[in-house]
This record gives sequence, C-alpha cells and structure tokens, in this order.
Amino acid sequence: MDVSRVCNLVGIEKLIKDEVMAAKIKKILEKHYARVSAVFKNYCVSGSGSTKSLQKNAFSQMLKDCGVLETSEMNVLDSLVSRALGIADCDLIFTTSNFMSKETKSKLPKLKGGGTFVGTKHALMRYQFIETLFRISLSIEKVYSKRKDLEDTLTVASIFETLVVQHLLEFGHKSSGDTFRTTFIYESKSDGLLREHLLELKTIFKKLNKRNNTVSRNGMARIDFLDFCYNCFSKLVDY
Repeated sequence: MDVSRVCNLVGIEKLIKDEVMAAKIKKILEKHYARVSAVFKNYCVSGSGSTKSLQKNAFSQMLKDCGVLETSEMNVLDSLVSRALGIADCDLIFTTSNFMSKETKSKLPKLKGGGTFVGTKHALMRYQFIETLFRISLSIEKVYSKRKDLEDTLTVASIFETLVVQHLLEFGHKSSGDTFRTTFIYESKSDGLLREHLLELKTIFKKLNKRNNTVSRNGMARIDFLDFCYNCFSKLVDY
C-alpha cells in the first residue's frame, strides 16, 4: 500500500486542515515509509505474532521505547516530542485511530470473496498506525502552540518529522516490545528444543483443541490454557 493510498484511507485532509502542512507531512512520510512500515511490523509481531495488526500494549511499548510517553526512561533526546504524551493521551489516540467509519470501509480493497477486510478491534492496521502518528503530532502541536518562543518554528510538519526521524526510526528497533520474553525466556538451547519437538507439540495442541472444541472469533483454533496445564502436570496427555 503506497503513501497516497494510506493518506486517502486516513483522510489526511480532514485531520490536517492546512494544505501546505498536509503536503509536507505526506512528503516526509514518503521518504521514510519503508522504514516506518518495518517498525510497525516489528511491534506487530512482538504483540500478537501477526505482521498486519498492532496490539494496544505493543503500541504503548513502542511509544515508551521511542521516548514519547511520559513514563519513558529514555533520556537520549531533548526534543519537543520527548515524554510529550501521557498514558491517557496514548489510549485516546489509539482508540480514535482504531475506529473505522463507513466512509473508510468503502475505501478498503475488496477480498476475493467479495467482502471487505475491516481489521480487528483493539488492534491497528498499518494505515491506522500512520494515523496515530498524525494525531500524536497534532496533540503535541496543541500543547506547545501557546509558547511565543516557538511560534515561528513549531508546525505540525516539523513535529511529525521529529517524531518519525529522531524518535521512531532511531529507537523503534531497539526493543522487540516484549523484554520479558526475549530476556528471560529465549535461549538458543530452548529454541533448539522447541524445534526438535515442534511436531509433538502441534499434535498435543490439536488433541486438546478437538476435545475442547474451541475456536476464536477470527476462526483460529485455540485451547484452554488451564486444561493444558492440568494435562501437563497430571501426565494425562496421550502422546
């Protein structure tokens, strides 16, 4: 999906009323779109395992890693974007961007079966993620707009560029979004052990799924975790 398509889905002309600013933001996005998309995929995978939807917790982790959230520990930069958002701001921007209007649905490409992929509630598709970056820039501009010493230099386009170049692209790959998993669980030995017994694990999963007959909303098979733990500890699973 190219930048023009993304901006059309977002409705950039409605978000950024100034045509000059909107054009500048679009140009900045075009320049860095491939790398921004890579950051998006990075946090998608860390949050849900999918490369197409960004979970809320992974979105918050990304903003924290990039030094945008007020709870960030990153002190490398001292820009207007640094620690500019609170958790409540983050939640509001996520929820607003995640909402899909009828107009947006009509713009989405049709699937082979004739339907339309409308995404997942509580998870951002890529164009919605781009929208959050626009909204973050607008929110920060609003916070600093009353400062007279910044009147000549502060624009939503300059803030967007700072957010993308100095924060998102600089620090977006520094964390997988799941420090516990990568630091305390993953080891080369455990990865090798998993690969060695992957077939047996899949067999166990299928048996438990068949017994519980559980399916998620999007049609994916799943199992009862408590049932799984019970079988592991009681050794009732028949290999």
